[in-house]
Amino acid sequence: MQRVKPFLPAILSGLFIGTSFIPFPPWAVFFALVPLWLSWEKETQLKKIIFTGWLTQFIFTLIGGFWVANVAYEHGHLPYPVAVIALLLFCAFAAYYLPLAGFLWFQLRKKLNFSPMSSFAVLALITAILERFTPTIFPWNFGYSFLWSKTPLFQLAEYVGFTGISALCILSNVYFIYIWKARKFKFGLIAFGIFFTILNILGIFTASNLAPFDKKSRVLIVQANIGNLEKEYAQRGHGFVNHIINKYISVSKKALSSNKNDDPVDFMVWPETAIPINIKVNGSSDSRQRKIEGFLKNNNLPLFSGGYYKNPESRRISNAFFVFDDQGKVKSTPYRKHQLLAFGEYLPFSQAFPILLKWFPGVAGFEAGEKSHVLKYKDYTLGPQICYESLFPRFSQALAKGKAQFIINLTNDSWYGPYSEPYQHQYITLARAIEFRRPVIRSTNTGISTVMLANGKLLNTSPIFKEWSHIFEVDYHKTPKTTLYEKYFYLVESILVILLCIFLFLGLKKADD
Repeated sequence: MQRVKPFLPAILSGLFIGTSFIPFPPWAVFFALVPLWLSWEKETQLKKIIFTGWLTQFIFTLIGGFWVANVAYEHGHLPYPVAVIALLLFCAFAAYYLPLAGFLWFQLRKKLNFSPMSSFAVLALITAILERFTPTIFPWNFGYSFLWSKTPLFQLAEYVGFTGISALCILSNVYFIYIWKARKFKFGLIAFGIFFTILNILGIFTASNLAPFDKKSRVLIVQANIGNLEKEYAQRGHGFVNHIINKYISVSKKALSSNKNDDPVDFMVWPETAIPINIKVNGSSDSRQRKIEGFLKNNNLPLFSGGYYKNPESRRISNAFFVFDDQGKVKSTPYRKHQLLAFGEYLPFSQAFPILLKWFPGVAGFEAGEKSHVLKYKDYTLGPQICYESLFPRFSQALAKGKAQFIINLTNDSWYGPYSEPYQHQYITLARAIEFRRPVIRSTNTGISTVMLANGKLLNTSPIFKEWSHIFEVDYHKTPKTTLYEKYFYLVESILVILLCIFLFLGLKKADD
């Protein structure tokens, strides 16, 4: 018991942070780090600070990312015991900013003279900065939990981004440490309740004062629910290609035939790699592409879809976003996915060590495309992003700067199973609608497909692992406004760094005295 007791604060903080991965009011994120940080205050051994910080991040990553075992099993074709080992390795390094923050804070505390509360403020600032800039495969932060739980303060992301809201949560832990130390529980909680209420009122006010929409489009999203085995066989040229194309056309026909108002659909969206062939941009297409062309031409219907593009120069394949016009012709060179998923779409170090490709034959070797950019079709300016790219606000900022009217996300989450990840990925993707005030149109293979408007209104959502389609009335702005977050992308981070420098300067000055 004595051996377990020193680790209880880390376990408790890990469990508190883990609540940010579930769709309930995320109260715990405001004080989740308090147990861990209070235990660090009296700690004199650096190794214990690093270990307890690591243990905390391991626990909350395990809670939020347990689906990694499923993708290692389904996509990586690893035996399930090995897939569990892959999960544990992921949890060991996924959020290492926490022990790294503890390491830096411990070193600074030895050399500088901080008051107790100033010391915690420095720790919080370091943690918030590292959370923002430390590379990670799945960049979840505390801010997304407010969108998931529909807490109105998420509307403030247009000013500071969801990373800014997350930084606020981390800094709030200093306030709760003060309440704990001063034993001012009643007053402190009431004061924070008032502050939290004000933030939500500001969120409601922000949403209610957005400019009215001036354009509307009718958009058909198709979710064909293609199984993993079928997709993989089609990708490797082993069959199922005609079956998959026929299914997408069939589901699309049903949706169009059930269009009760008979109002024309402005465009249709199929998900990532929905068309499992190398799509020809110029020159003769094969019979499978012509089948799609004929369907679109007969229905006078444009299509935005995922597929494969073979680079005529390198002869390598890319995961791509294609624009078909209402006659079924591919318009210009497609957007090719730029930010590839490690171990899913490319194998790290495989160019230096080709033998790795033989050891892991299930990993695709896609060629990365150019950086994010918009695509044009008639009066539309489209912001294409494929799957994993939606996780990075900087990527979507480039689309906003390109004057995209929509952000269109094509995804295949079938590898992750029905629990947790499809919801987490959905809300990280939809967060871009608030930060840049553009509607996000999300089409997935197995769910969750949906649309979020620029005002944060979530429209109809698809079930998971079921065939589905829906025609959406998507309101948008012909000329979207530039949000504060888009214009001053690193505003919050700059403020955090300035505050940290001030505390370090004061600590250095006291140390000299």
